[in-house]
Amino acid sequence: MRPYILLLLLIKILLSYDAPPLPPKQLRYSIRGSRVVRKPQSIKHYTITSYRVSGKSVYKCADKKFHNYGEALEYCQFLNRYEAAKRKKNSWRIRSSLMRSKNSFKRSNKFPSIKSPTGTKNNSSGKGNSIANSKKDYNKNVIGNTEKEFSMNQKMNTESFSFYIWRRVWNSCNVICYRSNRYGKYKSLILDEINYYRSNHRGDKLVSSLHLNNLAQRLANKYANEQKLDVNKDATYGMLYANVKISLARVVLKSFYDTKSKYSFYFNKPLSRTALSFTQIVWTSTQKLGVGVQQHKDHLYVVLIFYPKGNKRGEFQKNVFKRVRKTFL
Repeated sequence: MRPYILLLLLIKILLSYDAPPLPPKQLRYSIRGSRVVRKPQSIKHYTITSYRVSGKSVYKCADKKFHNYGEALEYCQFLNRYEAAKRKKNSWRIRSSLMRSKNSFKRSNKFPSIKSPTGTKNNSSGKGNSIANSKKDYNKNVIGNTEKEFSMNQKMNTESFSFYIWRRVWNSCNVICYRSNRYGKYKSLILDEINYYRSNHRGDKLVSSLHLNNLAQRLANKYANEQKLDVNKDATYGMLYANVKISLARVVLKSFYDTKSKYSFYFNKPLSRTALSFTQIVWTSTQKLGVGVQQHKDHLYVVLIFYPKGNKRGEFQKNVFKRVRKTFL
């Protein structure tokens, strides 16, 4: 009789304790065993439809009509990228909500009279602090609204315009060549490559500035010594900088230019901050360039300074133009 009474008391205690609330239902879920699994979300994908009006082709994407297929394609790609980013953001929110509910459920199942042995609460802000610190460090690497950006693709697209420019400038100059005269040859070829790109985007050639060269060299020396570069993002100069193995130093500028894929000529604005590297290179109002190069062990630290700086808000349309020539010449 006594065990029966204890069992009833235990059941009463459990029933009197409120279960934690379930997360708000934002998408569909299914239960597989002990797991709650989110069902696949229907993906909204924008496509182009075409028809003819008075003998002329009209292209439609979503609710907008275009007479140029390229503009319609660019608009659809922009919408699809937006939808992809939105799905990714929602997925993160759902996972976070489920994890909070799971942790809350674990805590609620503890016996009411038991307290945490440490008396401290779990610090759940670690990720938020990490993101905040990353943004703080990121802002230090920005000057004139232009970001540091460099990545080396495993394989080059030999059919691209930038590859033809790159090959024209660097094909006959290897590591021994561009290391000559304390990397003076390297600096000269960097200027040549920039001016080839600019001439194909309706920009005048940049001229080398002794003052900017000295400033860029001081920053490159500091960059190599300290392995970081803290700059004033509100300065009057635009800047690009990178550190790379010496054997790959020839592709630094090509990689900056190839961020063009993140720029929308239809909307006349970058779709990502990454594209600010491309826009600074071809910014038509820029007139002068300084190049600084410093070697540290097997790495090269490169700093490019532009004046006047590019990437000014509201001025992309009058400073960044499509490539006007069909060849690299």
